[in-house]
Amino acid sequence: MPGNNNSVFLKETVRYREYLLKCAIKLTKNRDDAEDLVQETYIRAYRFFSSYQVGSNCKSWLFKIMKNLFLNYLRKKRKYELLTARFDDHEYMFYNEWNNHDNSIGDKAILAINMINDKYRILIILFHLENYSLKDISEYLNCPLGTVKSRLHRARAELRDMLVK
Repeated sequence: MPGNNNSVFLKETVRYREYLLKCAIKLTKNRDDAEDLVQETYIRAYRFFSSYQVGSNCKSWLFKIMKNLFLNYLRKKRKYELLTARFDDHEYMFYNEWNNHDNSIGDKAILAINMINDKYRILIILFHLENYSLKDISEYLNCPLGTVKSRLHRARAELRDMLVK
């Protein structure tokens, strides 16, 4: 890429770094992984900058690259991923085996599940993906059944809002 294009690339992309980092932290739930994801996004954007139309929505273009990188990472990782979620100051871990056999769960849903609040994510996973009963979830998380029901309702609403975007 000629030197002139380097300055155009920098001018168009650098101002979105903080935005991308905030989004990446939401996706990865880890600052170090988020930094890596943003770095990989900029590497990929630089490599394919010739396909970018100067003056178009650079922020959206960069986010799409980052989202695709993250989804590719999830696809590779799914077979042996250990999921963790926090709920009332306790951390719960279980294997993400449902990704290996449930093709009805699309990439957009997996991305949305990964982005919702931990206390909601664990309820969606336990109820809808692991098929726990509400009573079992209540016992597992050591919280009242009414709390599980109301949080599951809010979790579904948050997930629905993310999937509609």
